[in-house]
Amino acid sequence: MNTRRTVARACLALCTSLPLIAAAAPDAAAPAASEDPVVEAVRLMRAEDVPLVRLQSIVVNGVEQAKIGLDQRLPADKVAPVMADITATASKTMNEVVPIVHDAGVKLAPSVVGKVLRDNFNDEEMRQLVALLNSPVRKKYEALLPKIQDAIGQAVTEQTQAQVNPKLQEMGKAISARIATALITK
Repeated sequence: MNTRRTVARACLALCTSLPLIAAAAPDAAAPAASEDPVVEAVRLMRAEDVPLVRLQSIVVNGVEQAKIGLDQRLPADKVAPVMADITATASKTMNEVVPIVHDAGVKLAPSVVGKVLRDNFNDEEMRQLVALLNSPVRKKYEALLPKIQDAIGQAVTEQTQAQVNPKLQEMGKAISARIATALITK
């Protein structure tokens, strides 16, 4: 069984079942442009989404770790139903906490990110930053990011998997052995 491929499938299932970050604000219209370049930059950066990305990363990592642990402790035919339960629990949790984190991000982004911007950019630089953030080239680049990330990820994986996978498997075995030892001697 290819653990890496199975983990990737489980994470894909989780991610596709999670609320989309861009749609996290329930029926909220995009805020209007501001005359204050700092406020406008924060709006264009969608800084309130950063905590959502972190949250999603934490949950996906937890599901990945659970899958790896299950693969090492359960027969293959028992893993899928347990992973389905874990994925459902993670999805339910995300559905509950995304609105909380999103609302906090919306509330805090202007003051927190705004302060960082004000401390590091003068007025002219802020106007330039807003122009950059509004740029059609930036939007085109951001639309290409998933394709760019997939391309480099695939190329690096193909180039390094013969060297990296055995080391990751050794690491997994060492961690499992350490956990088993800890459980036996508790």
